[in-house]
Amino acid sequence: MLVWRAIAHSPGFAALAAALERHVSTAAGAVMRAPFVFGDTTDELRGLLVQAGFRAVRVGADVRMVRFASPAALVRHQVAGSPLAPHVAAANDTVRDALLQEVSAEMASYVNDEGLAFPIEGHIGVAYP
Repeated sequence: MLVWRAIAHSPGFAALAAALERHVSTAAGAVMRAPFVFGDTTDELRGLLVQAGFRAVRVGADVRMVRFASPAALVRHQVAGSPLAPHVAAANDTVRDALLQEVSAEMASYVNDEGLAFPIEGHIGVAYP
């Protein structure tokens, strides 16, 4: 299984969460932060696997890259494909523009000729029944 490490290890999603909190609502920011609740320690994940009856539990880390065509595509896809949709839809055009501008500015150093690419880190749990 894979769960994400703390959101700080994923600069694109961290930038989006912070911008959502500033421009849309704290609830929208919480939606974006929800997949990153396991944080940096592996104890909780390991405990859950053991408690579920798995044995030979191993937990490690992995780093991958997340890619989007642009920072705007990151915002668009994350909003459209998640419970963020109603939060952002309820905001006016000025708020949505500010959200997009902030994420674009924060992610500028991760953009190149191929688009936006930023790291994301996860905990990988391997266990046997």
